[in-house]
Amino acid sequence: MRCHGQLFAAVALFQADDDPRDYLQGVFVEPHPLGGVYIAATDGSQLCVAVDSIGEADAPAIYRTDPALLQAAQASGMAVVAERGLLLVRHVDTEVDERIRLADPEIEDPGRFPEWRQVVRNLFAVRSQPLEPAGALNAHYLARIAKAAKLITPKKSIPSVQTMAVAAAHISYFGSRDDFFVVTMNMRGDQLRRPDDVLRWVVGAERGLFKTRPDDVDADGVVTPAEA
Repeated sequence: MRCHGQLFAAVALFQADDDPRDYLQGVFVEPHPLGGVYIAATDGSQLCVAVDSIGEADAPAIYRTDPALLQAAQASGMAVVAERGLLLVRHVDTEVDERIRLADPEIEDPGRFPEWRQVVRNLFAVRSQPLEPAGALNAHYLARIAKAAKLITPKKSIPSVQTMAVAAAHISYFGSRDDFFVVTMNMRGDQLRRPDDVLRWVVGAERGLFKTRPDDVDADGVVTPAEA
């Protein structure tokens, strides 16, 4: 297996940490049918998938990582290479500078990795639809998305993220890139109100009804002042 180091490190942000499902505690790499590789990771709440068009893989596999390896892989011009039971980080040009060695990186039975295609089967069809408000998101997951955006954005460029809601999740895209995206599940028990409900409440407040609450706005937008 061989893939772009920065892509591998960015995807690895979304793997599970201390999860009894060992197949989530690693990065899944599989051959792309048109050449290159898919790189995926998930903790059950977020799914990240990237396409490395010049990557190489003989068969699907899940690879364990460690912080030192991922730190080395973040450098520009580095590649993650699996050979002889080791994960290596090397310069792309010279292929001789071995930065990190990680023994026994492969997790057995890659078939247990979630079927990520099922999650994003209609991704490109959905992408053409108008943007919709997303539900509440765990701020920890948003931090991962921000870090991933920084990793895959060229230096001197401003990282950008576009999101859209899909059912009980939302999809994050990164600038003009079409080879990297993240699916994040909404928080359970989401109690946030729709933006239009909040807007009616704000309009009521601007009319001098500062003691009104969202509960005091009916379906027609009529505001009933709260009791003093």
